[in-house]
Amino acid sequence: MFGILGTPLGWIMRFLYWFIPNYGLVLIVFTLLVRLALFPLNVKQQKSSAKMAIFQPKMKELQKKYGKNKEKYQQEMMKLYQEEGYNPMASCLPMLLQMLVLFGIIDVVYKPLKHLLSIPSDIIDKATTVLTDLGVKSSYMELPIINAIQTGKVGDITVDPSAFNSIFSSDQLQSIQNFDLNFLGINLGTNPSWTFPLLLIPIISGVTSLIVSFVSLRQQKKNGMAEQTGMGMLKGMMFIMPIFSTWIAFTLPTGVGLYWIVSNVFSIFQTVILYRVYSPEKMKAKVEEEMKTKKKRPSRYQQAMKAAMEQQQAQSSGKGEQKKIANETDEEGSLSASQAIALARKRMAEKYGDEYDK
Repeated sequence: MFGILGTPLGWIMRFLYWFIPNYGLVLIVFTLLVRLALFPLNVKQQKSSAKMAIFQPKMKELQKKYGKNKEKYQQEMMKLYQEEGYNPMASCLPMLLQMLVLFGIIDVVYKPLKHLLSIPSDIIDKATTVLTDLGVKSSYMELPIINAIQTGKVGDITVDPSAFNSIFSSDQLQSIQNFDLNFLGINLGTNPSWTFPLLLIPIISGVTSLIVSFVSLRQQKKNGMAEQTGMGMLKGMMFIMPIFSTWIAFTLPTGVGLYWIVSNVFSIFQTVILYRVYSPEKMKAKVEEEMKTKKKRPSRYQQAMKAAMEQQQAQSSGKGEQKKIANETDEEGSLSASQAIALARKRMAEKYGDEYDK
């Protein structure tokens, strides 16, 4: 999965690397481009939050009225979504895309020979065999190959760089030797440890993520969404995301941590800008105007919900009809012959009307 997601991202980063031959700067520029590409979706998410705030009182009323009848409550909620033109899944899309990009970035960071230097996989496999025979163990061998060629060491294992002369061409060896994984004194290809300056990456990642959560929570309160979502849940998310961000930065190469930090910093400025340019008050007024003039069409989510509800109702109705027939059958079994004939006549009259009586 990482390989599938990493391939298109690798093309973009390779293009950037042609113009910016610095791995750290390429990661930063790439992160900014990704965030800018997702910006329209974030604006849409802001509109979705405004819509939710508009009909929040209606949702509370439905919950109060149909809270004990789960099926009826879901039907009325679906009807409300359709009337208001709201898709509850819209707010999940930006987060989902960001996670997919993160998985792709992990693959790009682990495989710079493939994605940035365009070295064929079969050649990389041969170089991997050299290190494996020397006792080097790693799930991703491209970073150890780079370290072996540049420094002659992989961890505590000494490697003769000339062992790769028969595997890579002279141009490929030159490009690997010139490939610089260092950024501000930090090797972006190594995993963080409790030593300076590698320790800075997880710390900064966690702090910036905490700031993102704090700014988002503050804006949620202004937007009136904190009450609808629940303050306890929001406060919990405020600490969950920083912990997750720190864990990501500690367990993966520092290049992934750098991507996460830049993404968090961009999110801070984006959130502030969105809530100033697209303030909740302005967005609510705009959304209300759109809801009055724009013809509402059910989204795919609403269509799927409607189909599921109709199927559930059909099943319930079918079970009820079967039960009714079974009861009537039991009732017929207890009737005499004359009573059974009279009951049959009654049913035929109900079905065909007066014509049958004639």
